[in-house]
Amino acid sequence: MAWFAPDQLTNAAVPDLWAGDATRFWARRADDPSRTVDTARTAALARVDIPINMPAGTANQGSVYGQPVQQVSTSARFRCLDLRQGWWPFWDFTSRAVIPMPDPGALQIEGGPFDRHWRCIEGTSALWEVWHLQPGGFPWADLQCSSWVRWRLDVPWTQQNGIGVVAAGFPHTPLLVRNQDVETVGAMNHGVFVGLDNYNPGRVGPARGSDGTDTTHPCRAGEWLRLRADVANRIIATGDPRQAAFAQGLRTFGGWVGDRTWWSGQPDSQRVGIIQGTQDTRLSVLGQLRLRLTDFEVVAQ
Repeated sequence: MAWFAPDQLTNAAVPDLWAGDATRFWARRADDPSRTVDTARTAALARVDIPINMPAGTANQGSVYGQPVQQVSTSARFRCLDLRQGWWPFWDFTSRAVIPMPDPGALQIEGGPFDRHWRCIEGTSALWEVWHLQPGGFPWADLQCSSWVRWRLDVPWTQQNGIGVVAAGFPHTPLLVRNQDVETVGAMNHGVFVGLDNYNPGRVGPARGSDGTDTTHPCRAGEWLRLRADVANRIIATGDPRQAAFAQGLRTFGGWVGDRTWWSGQPDSQRVGIIQGTQDTRLSVLGQLRLRLTDFEVVAQ
């Protein structure tokens, strides 16, 4: 088992997941004429306005900023200790707490000391999403993690018990911005994942959970945000071609609120939101747009 977090990385094309499945909320069009804007929640965004960064392609503590997505066809496995399981009885680890995960030979891990996400598409059968993956240090496990889910790709995600590794509890990987999404205007065919500094503890739409604590915030877990038409048109008219493709995608499919980026004790200067992409240096130009929460509107659900 090799372990690495490269400072230069480009991903192979990431396939569409659950293709053709009607439960793919991320494939819903936000620009459909039947969609309406929640005017009250949209107006309230001004009260909680923050930058919405797209920090892809930049350095992040020994790695490229973004979410790694590896594709594996082999049946080889590594042993990962699930830290959510009880530590006793000791002899029950092998049957209860050690998960055989796909082994790509060399793990590509999200940079930084905290989240350390890992994503793996196992052939056409499963998507693994793992949080806080790190060396195991045990004779019975190669690695350890704090949370994981195995999504079957032949079953609608809504029919599975997994709650995912993001607070909203829905699949994370299908919402990541990929290089193929921004190669040409109109290429993006899905909504994106949005993290906010804080949000409402309520849930809406596809959300199964929430870690929001601000009961006055207009956005709930699962909130659907769409780039305003005037903002999208300005970027498309004046921006880099990749930025234009990104803006068109945010207008057409929008973004879904799914997690927090700020916690009590952090300085207020770190109150920023993010749109997440894959671990790919080619996405760095998207970080120059300097979007804000008020550049979006809330789509009614």
